[in-house]
Amino acid sequence: MPNSLLVFTSYYLPGFKAGGPIRSISSLVDKLGSHLEISLVTRNHDIGDRVRYSSIKTNKWEFADNYRCLYLSFFSFVPLCFIMKRIRLSDYEYIYFNSFFDLKFSIIPILYLKIFNMFGYYNGIKIILAPRGEFSTAALRNSFFSKYAWIYIFKLFSVNKFITWHATSVDEKIDIVNIFGDDDSIVLLENFPSSKPLDFDKILLSNKSNVLKLVFIGRVSPMKNLSAALNILKSVKSSVIFDIFGPLEDGDYYSKCNQIVDELPSNIIVNFLGEIKHTDVQLTLSNYDLFFSPTLGENYGHSIVESFLVGCPVLISNNTPWRELQLKYAGFDFSLDNLEDFSLTIDFFGEMNIVDYNKFKIGSYNYGLEISNCVNLQNGYFNLFN
Repeated sequence: MPNSLLVFTSYYLPGFKAGGPIRSISSLVDKLGSHLEISLVTRNHDIGDRVRYSSIKTNKWEFADNYRCLYLSFFSFVPLCFIMKRIRLSDYEYIYFNSFFDLKFSIIPILYLKIFNMFGYYNGIKIILAPRGEFSTAALRNSFFSKYAWIYIFKLFSVNKFITWHATSVDEKIDIVNIFGDDDSIVLLENFPSSKPLDFDKILLSNKSNVLKLVFIGRVSPMKNLSAALNILKSVKSSVIFDIFGPLEDGDYYSKCNQIVDELPSNIIVNFLGEIKHTDVQLTLSNYDLFFSPTLGENYGHSIVESFLVGCPVLISNNTPWRELQLKYAGFDFSLDNLEDFSLTIDFFGEMNIVDYNKFKIGSYNYGLEISNCVNLQNGYFNLFN
């Protein structure tokens, strides 16, 4: 009998606007669904939307090939109220949460489980929580007081001591230790890549033109640091087209970014191209010379990995797990303390001859192949859910 796993996640397929977390869970389901009985609980709409998915039924189980999913309505405040009507939590061996600070899909269910655990209920269930980068210094700055209030409550009632933490990077493990102290309950496992590498014969090795084509894929929000990317371009001498894909999560921040665009020199062209479905990401990235994202922090960075998988080198901050990229000819990662490094590197790529540029295309693709070898990673997840 396969082990049974219940997953709480704020957003899931067919949604795509929430980005990385959806890809992380869908990849996990794809890799483990044939070995585990997986049930998911999520919202019936995408992030920022009030309109539900037209293809699903609300508050009823939807069945797919290797999992089932309960899509809760916008007005369903406590997911457990709906779950208790349909299943028994004691039927599950593992419950997996994909946020620490999500009131509806993490805090309330975890506190519920903790209280009942104190009275001897649900003792046999393993509770696993993946913070998804929420404990990084940059992430904690947003809504600082409310976040530390929940951390204090979890420490006060020792809620954290009955949780197994899932860190997806070394930095995230350090962040968890810095907040909660003990590292014995932390399992370090990277996310599964959300796509397979392109076939090598589909990677064009001579597609760089005189105009350097940069691409950004991510939410237009302060955490992704798009404003810094635009400010960096003020110092770039090369001719550049910078295409930005992603949902406009923060209207004020979007206005700030547009003000910077108005200040850019004539050699820089910026296009906001809106949302992009995950199924279109690889093809889109394959049309660009350089992925550009001076992010404030990523615990994984699915779009970065997608770039490697199509042979598109990257220019990113060193606030991600992907470091020392220059040694692999996969791109560059710099500290945000010196933004000039970014602008000089863009000019470096702009002036690069095609032979040298193809070294970076091949290097980034080879790095993607290395990342996509998931045999050991899959065994690690089997151990996590075993």
